Parts: sequence; structure tokens; C-alpha cells
Amino acid sequence: MLREPGIAVDEILLAARADPDLSTKLRTAESNIEHRVLSGLKGYYAELGIEPPPNLAIIMRVFVAAFRGLAITELVQGEEADTEASVAYLMELFGQLNIARARDHTPGSS
Repeated sequence: MLREPGIAVDEILLAARADPDLSTKLRTAESNIEHRVLSGLKGYYAELGIEPPPNLAIIMRVFVAAFRGLAITELVQGEEADTEASVAYLMELFGQLNIARARDHTPGSS
């Protein structure tokens, strides 16, 4: 998950720093991807019968940034980076937030 595709995206992002045309194209592509992903995430929340958090876009960006950073860390540290455990922990934290949020927004809860 974090290996070649993640590294390729990181390399493109770094290259865009020095190329205004690439930066503009990348910004547009990233925005389109973000909108599609957010729409999909909102659909998952709807299937669960709960409202998505108002800061869902921010949460998604934190996940993306973490995954990009983990991809770089794995490239440098290899298996010692233990990126799978880091991803699992991040997902666990998000799951706990969702459980707490659902509990707090359940009718009859205080």
C-alpha cells in the first residue's frame, strides 16, 4: 500500500515544487481526487446511518499526509519502519473517534 505508488506520488509532489505548470495540474488533480474521496466517505457514513464529522476533509488530509510520510519512512528504514502497525494504529484511532461520535449522537445519549 505504501510502497511504489506512494513513493511515486511523493516524488511527483516534490517535483511540482520547482515546476509551476506541474504544480497547477497537480493541485487540480488533487482537488478532484479529494472531492471524489469525500463523496465516497460521506456515502459510507450514510450507509451506517450517522452524519460524517464536520471536519471530515481535515481528517482525510491528515490520513493522506500520514500515509505519504510513512511511505517515505518505509523507503528509508525498510521493514524497521513497521508502517503496517502505524497504519493499523491510525485506523484504530479513527475507529475509536467514530464509535465515540456515534455514541454521543445516538438519541437518548447524554
